[in-house]
Amino acid sequence: MQHNYDKICVTRHKNLPTLLIEKGIIDESTPVFSFVSEGDIIGKHVIGILPLYLASKAALYTEVPLRIPFDKRGRDLPAAELGFHALTIHTFKIEEIN
Repeated sequence: MQHNYDKICVTRHKNLPTLLIEKGIIDESTPVFSFVSEGDIIGKHVIGILPLYLASKAALYTEVPLRIPFDKRGRDLPAAELGFHALTIHTFKIEEIN
């Protein structure tokens, strides 16, 4: 199913956008943020990593889970290595019910 929401990418991994471009998930024009507030994501398709309370404010949320070994955390890893540590990418529509 195709959705036409504006996309933004949220990540602190500087090379993750490169990986997402290579996979066709975002393109070069997709805005990339290290941090966002609720106002930045309302009505948008957010790709990256967000806490659930923020993800529930987005129109769609594509989680890019990374399982990075402890000894490599806190470093800028190349896109290929991030891809190696990436788990399956899923898109969700999250709704707060309370």
